Amino acid sequence: MDRINLRISRSFLEVVDEAWRERGFNSRSEYIRYALRDAVNHPEGAGFWKDLAISEAQFDEGEGLSSDEVKQKHGIDGE
Repeated sequence: MDRINLRISRSFLEVVDEAWRERGFNSRSEYIRYALRDAVNHPEGAGFWKDLAISEAQFDEGEGLSSDEVKQKHGIDGE
């Protein structure tokens, strides 16, 4: 396996850590691999991930949509 570096805000990392634990993944890396596979295998969902990334950056600056607002925009219930 290859190793990559990923830079994300501390606040988003906390959300990621909470998500992988709640969803029963064994580790952060396992969860991120799953999310990347899902994004590659289902490119129609790319708009959601792009909006989420943009909103995360804007949210850290006091602007943008929350993850719940992005989910609502894309019709995702969060389950």
